[in-house]
Amino acid sequence: MGYDAYVRCNCYKEGKATNPPCSTDLIKDDDLEFLYIDVNYGDDPEMVTAFENWTSNGACEHQDMEICSERLANISGMAAFRTIISELGFEKYPILSEHLPESNGGHLPVEYANLMEQELENLKQEDSNERLVVLNEVTTNQRIQSTNSNYEKPFVFTGYNKLNYTISKNGFKVFRNRKFFGKEFSTEEFRSEKFTQKKITDKKYLFTDYSTNKTFESEINLFSDKDFSDDYFEFELKEINASIADEYAYIIEPLLKLTKASQETGNPIVWC
Repeated sequence: MGYDAYVRCNCYKEGKATNPPCSTDLIKDDDLEFLYIDVNYGDDPEMVTAFENWTSNGACEHQDMEICSERLANISGMAAFRTIISELGFEKYPILSEHLPESNGGHLPVEYANLMEQELENLKQEDSNERLVVLNEVTTNQRIQSTNSNYEKPFVFTGYNKLNYTISKNGFKVFRNRKFFGKEFSTEEFRSEKFTQKKITDKKYLFTDYSTNKTFESEINLFSDKDFSDDYFEFELKEINASIADEYAYIIEPLLKLTKASQETGNPIVWC
């Protein structure tokens, strides 16, 4: 699951759209998310399909009649952003604290768009850094995962939730989950701040801690790269100070585009 958002254009409302494939009397506007045709699909599937094709590609210069459409974050990315907003405080960021999407649905009313824009700009100017725990692959220096140093973050869930991988300031951990009499129990199977991943077979990987030589065998790898040997990688956990503006640019910049589009059009931001 991921988080996306868009702002509708006003092309149909302003008479800039091309001719629709049906009578305009049948076209309705919910004033929020989209235009729709007041015809049941079962009654006239060809007309409904033609209308949907028209709105998605051909009604105006905008794909899906959206003047701005942005990818915001995956689940972990949104959770991380919520965490830093929570730490900075509701008093400083009331709109971001209350109105970020919690699911695929809902909207930000246009009257909040300017307030959210101001908060996002303030966020970019934050003097304070965030203390992060970062798990990197050593050879490529690629970040595998990160989390606020005050939290433990699960980031890998295997089938039927048998294994979970987490990171925190206490290390990378692997938990095994079992059910007994309807209750789930978790046991820590592996913990390390510096370790290796060795490929044993196509579906088997061995994690080995540098300091203790303790090992754990798993079907889920942490990293692979076609430009490097897939057989062996090294990982290290570090704590760093990260600029909030840089660390969360992936969501701040798209949200800024959406807030500006909302103010320009007078249309809400739709979370999807």
